[in-house]
Amino acid sequence: MAKFYECYDDPAEIVLVRRGELSLSQRELAARIGFRSANFITMIEKGNSPMPLKRSVEIAKALEMRDPAWFVMKVLKRQHPSVYEELASDQWKRRANR
Repeated sequence: MAKFYECYDDPAEIVLVRRGELSLSQRELAARIGFRSANFITMIEKGNSPMPLKRSVEIAKALEMRDPAWFVMKVLKRQHPSVYEELASDQWKRRANR
């Protein structure tokens, strides 16, 4: 069964909703990923700053997502749609299973 946050496609909304599901403050989430200030989380949730792809696994784990790769793909889809399309294609899946 899908978690509520999995109904969203925008990484910023996913972070906001999942943080709410876990009853985490922005400061608590920031601390889980090693930031002293919640400003980073605020900027992401408001859409003022893009989700950093290189930190997406760390953020997913801090938010206790059951599949961090799912979240990485959401970030990739938003920021690099052509790369996402290639990775999500059936052709890529066949190559990866060789």
